[in-house]
Amino acid sequence: MTAFALLAYLMVSLWVLRGVLPDPSSLLLLPDFASPALHTLGEFDQGMVLSVVTRNATLLLSDPRELFGYGQCYPLAAPHVLGEHMVGSGILASVPLRLSGEPILAYNVMLLLTMWIAGASMFLFARELIGRSGPAFVAGLLFLLTPERSFDTIHPFVHGDHWTPLVALFLHRWMDRGRARDLLGVGITAALVMLESLYALLASSVFLVVYAVHLAWQHRRSLRAWLPGLLVVAVALLALARILFLPYLDARDDLGVLQGRPVMPRSDRSILIESSAVLAAIALIDRVWRGRWRARPDDARIALLLTTLLADSIAGEPLTMGGFVVPTLLPLLHDVLPGLDAVRAPQLVSQATWLACAALSAYGVAALGDLVSRPVLRIALTSAIAAYVVAERCVPEMRNRLVVARPEFRVWNARPRDEDIRLLRATKGPILDLPIPQDAVAGMRTADHLRLGSWDPRPTSACYNSFGSPLVEPLAQLTSKLPDPAAADALYALGFRSVLLHKALFWPPHLYRFHRELAAPDAAERMQRIGASEDIEAFRLVSRVPYGDDWRLLVWTDVPPGAANLVRVPAGARRAIELAVRNRGVATFRQPPPVGPREFVVRWQGRDGGGTEQRVRTVFPLALAAGQRGHVSIELEAPPAPGEYDVMLAPASAPEVNVAAARVVVDAAPAHGAGDAGSGQAEHL
Repeated sequence: MTAFALLAYLMVSLWVLRGVLPDPSSLLLLPDFASPALHTLGEFDQGMVLSVVTRNATLLLSDPRELFGYGQCYPLAAPHVLGEHMVGSGILASVPLRLSGEPILAYNVMLLLTMWIAGASMFLFARELIGRSGPAFVAGLLFLLTPERSFDTIHPFVHGDHWTPLVALFLHRWMDRGRARDLLGVGITAALVMLESLYALLASSVFLVVYAVHLAWQHRRSLRAWLPGLLVVAVALLALARILFLPYLDARDDLGVLQGRPVMPRSDRSILIESSAVLAAIALIDRVWRGRWRARPDDARIALLLTTLLADSIAGEPLTMGGFVVPTLLPLLHDVLPGLDAVRAPQLVSQATWLACAALSAYGVAALGDLVSRPVLRIALTSAIAAYVVAERCVPEMRNRLVVARPEFRVWNARPRDEDIRLLRATKGPILDLPIPQDAVAGMRTADHLRLGSWDPRPTSACYNSFGSPLVEPLAQLTSKLPDPAAADALYALGFRSVLLHKALFWPPHLYRFHRELAAPDAAERMQRIGASEDIEAFRLVSRVPYGDDWRLLVWTDVPPGAANLVRVPAGARRAIELAVRNRGVATFRQPPPVGPREFVVRWQGRDGGGTEQRVRTVFPLALAAGQRGHVSIELEAPPAPGEYDVMLAPASAPEVNVAAARVVVDAAPAHGAGDAGSGQAEHL
């Protein structure tokens, strides 16, 4: 029966993904959204996910130490913190990518494996619970075809709970039999869940915590036998969690991301009228009706019911019953789990409900089978239920009658032109994708740049994720000066070695200006043309100017007296003040790593000798060529005492080195609206 179940799950998975079978190396499945805008957004999201999965798969087989290193949004370090890490998807895609060299084929195989593993793992877990293969086969089908898994081909990391039933299976076997291999299975499968995404981990944790409490109560008399081993595994998993998720909390503080974006609405609290809900209800009725409250101590139906209730209390909207409001647990969890408020789709915790309902359904099928005396009739009944489940989830005419109706799929050719792939592979090193858009709508097109980069994964300036990089604006300002030699030297110092110019995204006058200035000898020497296709031009970035990250290249000794256009600020007011930066050395300056927002010390030095000191966090110019000038704008609070001040900026790591300066006049006039942000302009000294 096991071999039949595994083969059947493979066939069902292939049927769901049948749209890509004519050309699995070029085609991707996308839900057929009603809105053209959603179609476009879906393609962008899927292109980004393809690039991340391909990068992870490539690095897992070549240099796993770089998994959390530079990627998209270069030169931002560890850019995975702007979204989900998706290492689990990369593991599944790694072997097909190595064998074929085709990113889209590897992605499609990864989708196939997530569905197949989900069915197989639930089959094994449900069979362990009830000891029958037929009902377990139905449970596996239901879990394989959960709406998210069989519909959302764009975000496989969201429904990455395919390993979770195996965690529960090994946990059950460890407490029941005490074998070391089962304990090892708990650790490995739980690690695989964690390696997928925070969404998968949250939903799986709801299920596993309730089930673990159920098992602990059942095996409470043998506590000394199984608890030490689980503690060892728990310590190892906590160490992995620290590696995976602590960078997210650090990024929240250091980069100012993972906050400030709207949270998607939580789901309504409603019963899903479909087979898993019906079979789960039959299982619970059977538990009471047949008086089995004490018959089998290891019966998990009550624990599975509690899982659905707990998931609903987290993911659903507050429920009003006769004027009494049943609140959700999400605000409470925000106080317990730091950073949880950065999760934009908390309703996805409801995936734990699908997991519990699939396991409950095995009990329901078994209960229906008990009503039939002959084994042949039981097999026929189970087969009919299994056929109905597949039809209900896969046949549009039946699926659209359900509460959870899903649209059809459409297929799109996600493979870039071959000449674009050849140009990409002709370049070396980190890639600068031009132009770098600063507004959100234009920035979505960078997902296409990431999709192209899947054919040769490298660090790239292209940046598309759940949260934006704080380096996009300063990098865009720097690249807007290309092909100016000073800008090329600065970008080379940041680590870029290749440039891909995407012609369709340039405003024609800007593209004309770029090519005209590129004809200058100094510019052509630094941006050496590799080739061009209909869509892109490729350049090799070259610089013979030395570069370094010594802050002393920018040192200011004082602000020259008599500076014109002084900034005037009311006493005690907060204003955005522009401070001048100048590279006084003969080498190009680049920020010391990690490049990004950092702590600075601001000193207000009065002409009479008085002054104050403040600490700020801001993004400093990323790089500055020798002899070049720049500026940094910072919101500062003026001292309460009026007068003329020299304002000096120094990095907190080297407070003795002043790297930016401005002269500010603090006005003695009353500071009306002092708390409102204004702006001031300082002369570029």
